[in-house]
Amino acid sequence: MKKFASMPARTDKLFALVALVLMSLAAVASIVAVLFGDVKFANPLTGNMFTDHTWLRVLFYPFAFIGGCYGLYHGVKQLFTEDVVEVTVDSDGKVVDKNHMNGCIYQIMLLFMMPIAGALISYAIVYYILYLILAVGAFLLPYLLIAAMALGVVWYGLRYRKMGNVDVPAAEPETDDMADKTETAEGQGEQKPAGRLASVRSSIGVFFRAFRSPIISTVLAVAYVVVGSLLVVSGFHLGRTTGGVQTFVVTENGIGSLVFGKPFADNSASGEGLYNRVEKKASDDRYAEAGIYDYTLWMNDEKVAVFTATAASSEIASVTVYSPRVSLSNGVCPTMPLREAGKKKGVEMTAMYDEMGESPAGYYVSVTCDGANVILGDETKLLTEQGRKKCEALSSTNSEIKLQPEDFDRDAKVEALLVFKRN
Repeated sequence: MKKFASMPARTDKLFALVALVLMSLAAVASIVAVLFGDVKFANPLTGNMFTDHTWLRVLFYPFAFIGGCYGLYHGVKQLFTEDVVEVTVDSDGKVVDKNHMNGCIYQIMLLFMMPIAGALISYAIVYYILYLILAVGAFLLPYLLIAAMALGVVWYGLRYRKMGNVDVPAAEPETDDMADKTETAEGQGEQKPAGRLASVRSSIGVFFRAFRSPIISTVLAVAYVVVGSLLVVSGFHLGRTTGGVQTFVVTENGIGSLVFGKPFADNSASGEGLYNRVEKKASDDRYAEAGIYDYTLWMNDEKVAVFTATAASSEIASVTVYSPRVSLSNGVCPTMPLREAGKKKGVEMTAMYDEMGESPAGYYVSVTCDGANVILGDETKLLTEQGRKKCEALSSTNSEIKLQPEDFDRDAKVEALLVFKRN
């Protein structure tokens, strides 16, 4: 096989050196972006396999079908190849009776049960294996990428060093005599695999040995620059953003610079990104003398949050959040459909009977989760017909029921979130 020598050796080495420098810079930039930036990858599976209704769920149905067929095969095979007998033994362990009928009934029961069991088991195994890969792999992907890039740079550097220490003789035209000698030597040596497999192996070998080729150097450099640029942009430019707008997650201590139990400090000019304007006014004139004020935080024209505090202490007890840029740790945020919010971890949806008779509907709907209450919109458009029938059946003896996400109207959304310090 001829060695690849399409350009002079100096030109090839120059391309390889430039590629090595670009690869090294891209790898270093990617490592810095991942370790010190904020690269995030989301898990497309959002819940348990019995409640998750994303498009990815349909991928598991074929595996359930295969598992069911496998179970059916074993059930039929056992029925026709094995003679199962119910055996009765005495206290000494001796067989005193054999019942072929009960054994046959047992086999027939297995014939129907094994396909169902096989389908459920295969569905669950495949689901949770892929769930684990997506849930863990999605978060490990940036680290796996930078590890692969670093190892690739080291490996390519070693190959470049080896290439630099070897002088490549000028390519000589291959004559018919030389070709005959080569074929004779190959015929006398070790027998090599022939056919398509040999061609594939040869191609792979050529690719990994052709570091004298400027094409290979250019392809590697471009790939590193593209991947490195994506990681750098994700880590430093976008950060934890949605559509270029910074987002915040509610913690047990508060929301960004808004800390529960601590006095409010105006950080609108700090560049934090949560808000850039503060509006302060008494919610009612009679509260002005008492020093009780409502604070409304704005990000340009978007209302972000509202809270009430006294002029004396200005401590934050709770915050009502209106912006979808602020979410709970489970992903619930304002403007999210209630059907979607109800599938999140820790969310409880209940309906309670109105014993005081203050509600026109005769019941109250509540959506809560750890450290937050969901503020609902127009209650007349909140529930489906199915949900309303459930709630209308409430009474003083049956005063509370659990609601399901399907009980809420498709257009019903999270109006706002009332967040507070967790106990």
